[in-house]
Amino acid sequence: MAAAKTTYKVVAPAGVFIRSTPEQSEENVVRLANRDERLVVVNVGDEWLQTDEGYVMNQPYIVEPDTVTPWKKGEAE
Repeated sequence: MAAAKTTYKVVAPAGVFIRSTPEQSEENVVRLANRDERLVVVNVGDEWLQTDEGYVMNQPYIVEPDTVTPWKKGEAE
């Protein structure tokens, strides 16, 4: 059974690093996710969030659950 995917929004002013492994190292940076970017999270841990691209630190000043309901195709704004 696949894990339920949720969306988190980057809230850190300078963005947050997506890493290839769940540890802080200069050698495992995949890319920088910019402020207000939404990340699809496949697994939520105490210290790390896992995305399809890698791992992001699970800290409320870096990312927070996305509370915006996605628009459905054909809906009026």
